[in-house]
Order: sequence, then C-alpha cells, then structure tokens
Amino acid sequence: MAISFLKNKGKAMFYEDYKGLFDQINSGDEPSTMKRSDLRQSPNFVISFVRGVYRAIKHNLDFFTAKKIK
Repeated sequence: MAISFLKNKGKAMFYEDYKGLFDQINSGDEPSTMKRSDLRQSPNFVISFVRGVYRAIKHNLDFFTAKKIK
C-alpha cells in the first residue's frame, strides 16, 4: 500500500503528538520476547551489505513495477 500511495502522489496529514496517542507498556505478564534470526542481526559487514543491496533492489523494483491505480 505504501508503494501505491507514493506512486499515485498521495497526500497525507501528520499527527504532531503521535507518541502521546498510545502507551506501549509491556507488563511482567506479557513481556516483549521477540527474537530475530542471527542473519537479521548479524554485525558482519558482508551480510549487512548484501541485506542493504537486497532492500534497495526490492524497493526500486516494487516502486517502478507497481500498477498505477486509477
């Protein structure tokens, strides 16, 4: 949807106090326990470089090949 929004030159409003709108609190009953795979968190230069190239190619392909909504 974001690619479609950008491609169709969408306009939006920005809410100034977005941080005050919701309180994100993780209690002891419901802790934040999400873990990512080692490749996503790896500080290895080669892996991070490949991730960056992949993201750039994927974003540009999605942006330029998305169908324009009328």
